[in-house]
Amino acid sequence: MSADATRASIPASGKRNDAFWNTLVALINAGRVIPIVGQDLVIVEHENRREPLNALLARRLAEALDVQPEGDPTNLTLTQVAVAYKQVGDLQDVYATLHNVLAELRTLAIPEPLLKLARILPLQLFVTTTIDDFLQRAIDQERHGGRAETQVISYAPQRANDLPRPLVDLEQSTVFHLMGRASGTPFEYAVTEEDVLEFVRSLESDERPRRLLGELDDNHVLIIGSGYSDWLSRFFVRLAQQPRLLSMDQETTVIADRSVSSDPALHEFLSQFSLRSRLFYADPVVFVDELFQRWQAAPKVEPRPREARPMPPPDKPPPESHAWAVFVSYASEDRAIAEKLSNGLRAAQIPVWFDRWEIKGGDLWAAEIEEGLRNCSLFAPLISKHTLTAGARYFRTEWDAAGRVAPMFRPSRPFIVPIAIDDTSPEELSDYPLLTKRQWERLRDGQVDELVDRIRQLFRKAKAS
Repeated sequence: MSADATRASIPASGKRNDAFWNTLVALINAGRVIPIVGQDLVIVEHENRREPLNALLARRLAEALDVQPEGDPTNLTLTQVAVAYKQVGDLQDVYATLHNVLAELRTLAIPEPLLKLARILPLQLFVTTTIDDFLQRAIDQERHGGRAETQVISYAPQRANDLPRPLVDLEQSTVFHLMGRASGTPFEYAVTEEDVLEFVRSLESDERPRRLLGELDDNHVLIIGSGYSDWLSRFFVRLAQQPRLLSMDQETTVIADRSVSSDPALHEFLSQFSLRSRLFYADPVVFVDELFQRWQAAPKVEPRPREARPMPPPDKPPPESHAWAVFVSYASEDRAIAEKLSNGLRAAQIPVWFDRWEIKGGDLWAAEIEEGLRNCSLFAPLISKHTLTAGARYFRTEWDAAGRVAPMFRPSRPFIVPIAIDDTSPEELSDYPLLTKRQWERLRDGQVDELVDRIRQLFRKAKAS
């Protein structure tokens, strides 16, 4: 493209408009487009009106914290609520409370623009600057029949997660939370403007997610509804174009954002200095609607081929059986949950020892289990009704082996971390004091993210011991 073409805005109609959409759809079908989804695309239906989720969250958070922030009560921001609460309480309380507020709003309908993006099947990697899980749920609903099969990766300055592999090698739909994802852990997701500054600083540091940023630079980027101020919008354009903005030998960025048309300074910056940016002056919801219709009407193409990966030989444990791995033990009936947890840990870049290939008993395999336990960082047995059965079960061999390894560590060092995946209580395993005398973790509602966060903390503590 010429410099003049990349600097131009996209008109509402006409041949140049058609050419733009045809090119964009072709790039999407080629697997060369990564959308960055912002807060202006998460518009929810609540009490018979439509409003941005962040505005609703701010009001609900103020009510939950019992504060009255300064400013228009009908147009509060999360930052205003946090600043008000900081005057009377501990700022850390804001994060756990907001997480609970967001959980209470999970019954809201998934915004239609997110569902439409999810229906555009060639889009494999989605980057979001929001803290909610609506995008993940949209993908699960549209692509997986509601099953939680979307890979979710959450970045934070103190938890520098990255893509596990290049975009072309991703084997499942992936959502990358660039500003963190809501959890009960303070400061691991951006609530205030100060948090956003800290995330921005980290994204420019040595701890930045290099693989993700490389993919943003090597592919075409859609910035849709960022909802950020002038300077932060400039940062995201810069983030998607790692070399100098005036360089013309890289891919283009398409920006669909209200702020572009309403902010003359930002418009001037993008027009004059970001030659690889193409500006779409429209509501981001309108942009997504048009994008979906154009993609749906275009001729379909075969999905890009993926290189076959050799499976490990069946007589050896998985290649991730190495030092410091988290050893996941489970009853065979709980294999699906064990695999989901293992995938979540891997996405958080925590090594996992996971018997995926069902290697049966025998002296050699028993020795390998014990060796794996001696080298691992944590032993995580999944506890359920299936582990209460009276018959001979192989997972008990792993429990017994862990019991022999545990005394080798100092009592203060975490090693055995029982995880209840249903309502099983410690009292029901009274014949296994090895497990009942330790703090139990629980998997709630099948959501592994909080559990992964907790295991990550224990993992770091174990490595530091």
